[in-house]
Amino acid sequence: MESKCSKVLIPCDTSDHMEYGVQYYYERFHKQGNEVVFLHVDNETIHEHHHDETDKEHHGHEKIIELMKDRLKKMSVKAGNLESEFLVEKNKDVGHTILKVSDKIKADCIVMVSKDRGKIRRTLMGTVCDTVAHSAHLPVVLI
Repeated sequence: MESKCSKVLIPCDTSDHMEYGVQYYYERFHKQGNEVVFLHVDNETIHEHHHDETDKEHHGHEKIIELMKDRLKKMSVKAGNLESEFLVEKNKDVGHTILKVSDKIKADCIVMVSKDRGKIRRTLMGTVCDTVAHSAHLPVVLI
C-alpha cells in the first residue's frame, strides 16, 4: 500500500516550546515527502499609524521573525526536509487565521504546540489551540 504525502501546517511563534514541538514532529510524525508549511500569525505589529517608537518595535519584531525562520529552516534541513515553506499573516484573531490558511493551502493536518497556561486561565480565556482543535475540519495534532 502506497503512503500518500501530506501537507502539514505548523503554526509557530517565537517561544522555546515551539522549537521543542517542531523537533518532536520531525522525530515522531514526519514522513519523507510531506510538505511542511510553517505559519506565523503576527498579531503584535498591527497598528493603523506608525510612529517612531512603533516603527522601532515593528523592525525589532521583524528581526525576531527572521531569526525564527532561520531556526526553523535549520531544523527542517537537519530532519531531511529541504522543502519547508514559511508564511506570515497579520491578524489579531490568531486561531481563525490559522484555520483560514489551512483551507487556503489545502492542508491535510495541523500540528500545534500547546503551551499549558494553567486550568483557570485556559478556561476563562480559551487558547488558540482550543479554537483550532474545536473548529478545524481536518486532523489537529497537539504537542
